[in-house]
Amino acid sequence: MTTPASRDARIAAIAHRQHGLITTAQLRECGLNDSSICKRVQSGRLHRLHRGVYAVGHGSVSRDATWTAAVLAAGGDAALSHVAAAAHWRIWRRGGAVETTLVASRRARGIVGVRVIMTRTLHRRDVRVRFDIRVTSVERTIVDLGSILSPWQLANVIHEAEFRNRLSLRELDRVLVRNRGRGAVTTVRRALEIRSRGSWGTLSDLEDAFLAKAHGRGLDPLVNCAVDVLEGTVRPDFCRPEAMIAIEVDGSPHGRVRTKREDRGRAAQLREAGYVVIRCGADDMDACLDEVERLMREAGVLV
Repeated sequence: MTTPASRDARIAAIAHRQHGLITTAQLRECGLNDSSICKRVQSGRLHRLHRGVYAVGHGSVSRDATWTAAVLAAGGDAALSHVAAAAHWRIWRRGGAVETTLVASRRARGIVGVRVIMTRTLHRRDVRVRFDIRVTSVERTIVDLGSILSPWQLANVIHEAEFRNRLSLRELDRVLVRNRGRGAVTTVRRALEIRSRGSWGTLSDLEDAFLAKAHGRGLDPLVNCAVDVLEGTVRPDFCRPEAMIAIEVDGSPHGRVRTKREDRGRAAQLREAGYVVIRCGADDMDACLDEVERLMREAGVLV
């Protein structure tokens, strides 16, 4: 005979594996009926997060629990994906409103606060379980992000994934083949081309904004690429080596003492190597680009 103590022990064991969460189906497997579940909700022993998904004991949940709740609510064939997956793998700098995006290979009901993205195929090799959360693989995540990010942003995702030893380029190629026909594949191919030139992609929203303005004016700088200096190499935010121009875009982190010291050291090395170094803030991008354009014309790079 199942006792209340044994039911509680089973519920606790399941919740422990799922970041403090449990589903209605699992509660029923533990011996609770709908009335018992309702009573536990009323007494505060269960806290409803989504239809059929509850936090056990308290309603204050971690980010991992938020992601887990979304996956559980979508069903057994769902996986954390897109921006949420990139955040989970720690390969993209931004979270935001789509933090609990899902991909499901079947028709899924709407889930409050969760963006459910439908796909016709989700290969078993495209899904991993990391920290007890079903999540798209790094390679599939990169392809999915190709529908959201620019090639330079995606190049940074690829760089971060390689830096953390979480990316197989061979597997990425297989995922691209499996997803041929998707527009995102073109973006990934472009990001890989940018990577092949030694670029780390854009590292901040401010760099994204500067690059968009530069492209709009046909200036097309290299992005976070290594530049040879007298004592090795440095990586300015942007550069046009043929005109000996380096551009540093200064956001809020550049106000830190250590960052200022590093900025001065890098700028000194670039100047010693013959580069003109232009510093640019959020409020003076157009003026900086005017100067870049002027110097490029003087160098004969623009006509």
